Parts: sequence; C-alpha cells; structure tokens
Amino acid sequence: MSIVALADAGPECGGKAHALGRLLRAGFPVPDGFVVVGPVDAGAIASRLGDRAVAVRSSGLAEDSAGASFAGQYATLLNVRGNDVADAVARCAAGTERARGYGRHLGIAERPVPVLVQEMVDAGTAGVLFTRDPRDGRDTVVIEAARGLGDALVSGRVQPDDDCLSPAERERLAALGRRCADFFGGPQDVEWAIADGRVWVLQSRPVTALGAGPGRASGPVRIVRSVDDFGRVRPGDVLVCRTTDPAWTPLFRIVAAVVTETGGVLCHAAIVAREFGIPAVVGVGPSIRRFADGSVVTVDGAAGTVTEERS
Repeated sequence: MSIVALADAGPECGGKAHALGRLLRAGFPVPDGFVVVGPVDAGAIASRLGDRAVAVRSSGLAEDSAGASFAGQYATLLNVRGNDVADAVARCAAGTERARGYGRHLGIAERPVPVLVQEMVDAGTAGVLFTRDPRDGRDTVVIEAARGLGDALVSGRVQPDDDCLSPAERERLAALGRRCADFFGGPQDVEWAIADGRVWVLQSRPVTALGAGPGRASGPVRIVRSVDDFGRVRPGDVLVCRTTDPAWTPLFRIVAAVVTETGGVLCHAAIVAREFGIPAVVGVGPSIRRFADGSVVTVDGAAGTVTEERS
C-alpha cells in the first residue's frame, strides 16, 4: 500500500483525486487529505489521522473522466472517524458490482480503485453546479443547492432548494465554477460546500453528456418502489419511481426512459440517463399516484414532460 498526499496526487491516484490534487496545487479551496493506493494497511492509515472526521471516497482510474462520470456508482462514506476509517477505505477500494456493470455497459474495463480520504466539511449548504447547461448545452452555469451535506441532493433523494443561497453566494459559486472550467479547459461538473462562509470544492470532473436524452421515448409505465420490483421491469418500459439510487443503475440499461418524483437535473439519475442515452424527467412530483402501472406514456427529456397516451 502507498499513501499519497492529495497535493501530490497524480493519474495513478484516479480521476477524482488527480483533479482535486491539481486544483489544490493551483490554490483552489480544496479540503486536504491523502489517497490510498493498493492493499489497505490499517496502522498506516491510523497514523495519518487524529480523531477528526473524514470523508472516504472512491477515486477509480476511469472515474470522473471525460467519457464516463461513474456518478454514484462507487461507495462514499461521510463523517468517518478512528478505527472505522480503515474499514471504510477497504470498502471503497473493493468497488461495487454496479460500478462494474456500468463500466461494462460503456465498454470500460474494471481497474483497481484508489481511495481518497479528505477532511470532512461541516457544510451549512452544499450542492452541485455545471458550467454548461446539461439540458441544451448552453454556455451558462446551472447551480443546485440544499441545506446541510450534499449527498441527499446529488443522489436525487431531495429536491433542490436554491432559495438557501444568497445572490452573492450564487455569484461566488458561478465564478468558482468558471475558474474550474478555465483551469481544466472544458465544461465542469463541480460539487461544492459552504461552511462558515467559506466555499469549498469537493469534486470537479468533465461534463460527460449534454442534452436531456435522445428526444422522446414511449413505453408502458413500470412503477418501481423498491428493489423487490426489479424483476417486473422489461426492456422498453418507462421506469417511474420516487427516486433512484446507484443500485438501480442496471435498470437504466433496459428501460426506454426514466421518470422520478424527486431530484434535480444535476442529480446522479439524470447524469447516468444522459450517459446511457435515454430521456429522463426528474423532480416531477407524485408520479407514482399519477400514472397507472402498464399505461403508455411519452417522455420528452428536452421539454421535461411526461404525457399519457390516451386510447
């Protein structure tokens, strides 16, 4: 096992850590940390930590690349302390079957998973921004925010609450996003947090897909409330659910479109749908009650509409 200071992270430390290391070296506000590459040595990891809380995140070699985000496909563990850190690192390093399936779908071979350990940011507000509008590719910054930590927002479990940002904070975030885009030479997907008035960059990766999916798709509604309903989903169905989590990614490989009750256009479900080339309409409210299982709907990803076909 080797431990690499985040400020020294190179390509061998994976996409996420390499990008953050470059930003840290350039003076961007990035929480400090280190990267674990290779088998986990609990003693060596413990010697780098006090009792402070850390975030433990994967930094796969193909993750956060120009061709694939792997959004939500690997494990992230927050507020980890003490002896639990080594276990969290081992869990992230092991990868997930969903990440392997996602990679196979995009033609990306499985590789070892370096793990990033960073100081935990006790965020009052957090979220994600794209420096180009993912719906139509316009050169404009799109920001989604929520109170507290950003994991519920990026996963799509909650709706964006952009009222929690002041106009000055929005301007600061937009300026920071543009700086990241200028630094990397292309549109960026940036996770951020604000704690005690300070803005932090938690991730910056290329925007992998623009546009809300290939136009329109029609198919029978398949309402999925939990993993117990996965077996009911057939190729060409329109997945309708409250929200998705990374375990649901295999469904994206067979359905015609995705509709969720919660989430914003920058959440993981919307990103993965764009990468898989299927229309997605997210955050549309109580769709499970609105559409009957088996009814036929047309999903227009660009317009953000779901229309029931009347016989």
